[in-house]
Amino acid sequence: MANIEFARNEIGRSHMARHVGEEVTEVALTASTVAAHVCSILDEGLCLEIEVEAPGWTESVAVRSPERPGAVRGAVEKVLDDLGLTRV
Repeated sequence: MANIEFARNEIGRSHMARHVGEEVTEVALTASTVAAHVCSILDEGLCLEIEVEAPGWTESVAVRSPERPGAVRGAVEKVLDDLGLTRV
Protein backbone atom coordinates (compact mmCIF):
# COMPACT_ATOMS: atom_id res chain seq x y z
CA MET A 1 0.00 0.00 0.00
CA ALA A 2 1.36 3.40 -0.98
CA ASN A 3 0.78 6.72 0.69
CA ILE A 4 -0.45 9.56 -1.50
CA GLU A 5 0.13 13.26 -1.00
CA PHE A 6 -1.52 15.84 -3.21
CA ALA A 7 0.88 18.63 -4.16
CA ARG A 8 -1.95 20.44 -5.93
CA ASN A 9 -5.41 19.97 -7.35
CA GLU A 10 -6.33 22.67 -9.86
CA ILE A 11 -9.93 21.57 -10.41
CA GLY A 12 -12.10 24.57 -9.56
CA ARG A 13 -15.30 22.70 -8.72
CA SER A 14 -14.87 21.31 -5.21
CA HIS A 15 -17.11 18.28 -5.75
CA MET A 16 -15.20 17.21 -8.87
CA ALA A 17 -11.84 17.96 -7.24
CA ARG A 18 -12.75 15.76 -4.28
CA HIS A 19 -14.07 12.95 -6.54
CA VAL A 20 -10.94 12.88 -8.71
CA GLY A 21 -8.72 12.94 -5.60
CA GLU A 22 -10.67 10.00 -4.16
CA GLU A 23 -10.20 7.95 -7.33
CA VAL A 24 -6.43 8.58 -7.31
CA THR A 25 -6.25 7.67 -3.61
CA GLU A 26 -8.17 4.41 -4.19
CA VAL A 27 -5.63 3.36 -6.80
CA ALA A 28 -2.66 4.31 -4.60
CA LEU A 29 -4.03 2.09 -1.85
CA THR A 30 -3.81 -0.91 -4.19
CA ALA A 31 -0.22 -0.25 -5.31
CA SER A 32 2.32 -2.94 -4.50
CA THR A 33 4.84 -0.45 -3.13
CA VAL A 34 4.98 1.22 0.25
CA ALA A 35 6.71 4.26 -1.20
CA ALA A 36 5.08 7.65 -0.90
CA HIS A 37 3.64 9.10 -4.08
CA VAL A 38 3.09 12.76 -4.78
CA CYS A 39 0.23 13.60 -7.11
CA SER A 40 -0.71 16.75 -8.95
CA ILE A 41 -4.03 17.16 -10.72
CA LEU A 42 -3.81 19.82 -13.41
CA ASP A 43 -6.92 21.20 -15.10
CA GLU A 44 -5.93 21.71 -18.74
CA GLY A 45 -9.40 22.74 -19.93
CA LEU A 46 -10.48 19.86 -22.14
CA CYS A 47 -8.58 17.31 -20.09
CA LEU A 48 -7.16 16.66 -16.66
CA GLU A 49 -3.48 15.82 -16.41
CA ILE A 50 -2.71 13.52 -13.50
CA GLU A 51 0.98 13.47 -12.51
CA VAL A 52 2.16 10.75 -10.16
CA GLU A 53 5.64 11.05 -8.71
CA ALA A 54 7.71 8.70 -6.55
CA PRO A 55 11.43 8.44 -5.84
CA GLY A 56 13.14 7.95 -9.19
CA TRP A 57 10.21 8.50 -11.55
CA THR A 58 7.38 10.77 -12.62
CA GLU A 59 4.56 9.71 -14.92
CA SER A 60 1.56 11.61 -16.16
CA VAL A 61 -1.65 10.67 -17.90
CA ALA A 62 -4.31 12.83 -19.51
CA VAL A 63 -8.01 12.14 -18.92
CA ARG A 64 -10.70 13.89 -20.95
CA SER A 65 -12.68 16.33 -18.87
CA PRO A 66 -15.33 16.20 -17.65
CA GLU A 67 -14.37 12.63 -16.87
CA ARG A 68 -16.82 9.79 -16.63
CA PRO A 69 -16.94 7.94 -13.28
CA GLY A 70 -13.94 5.64 -13.03
CA ALA A 71 -11.96 7.22 -15.88
CA VAL A 72 -9.32 8.70 -13.57
CA ARG A 73 -9.09 5.47 -11.58
CA GLY A 74 -8.56 3.45 -14.77
CA ALA A 75 -5.95 5.82 -16.16
CA VAL A 76 -3.90 5.87 -12.95
CA GLU A 77 -4.21 2.08 -12.61
CA LYS A 78 -2.75 1.75 -16.12
CA VAL A 79 0.18 4.02 -15.24
CA LEU A 80 0.98 2.01 -12.11
CA ASP A 81 0.54 -1.26 -14.01
CA ASP A 82 2.90 -0.08 -16.77
CA LEU A 83 5.47 0.71 -14.06
CA GLY A 84 5.02 -2.71 -12.48
CA LEU A 85 3.58 -1.26 -9.27
CA THR A 86 0.24 -3.05 -9.15
CA ARG A 87 -0.44 -6.06 -7.00
CA VAL A 88 -0.59 -9.35 -8.84
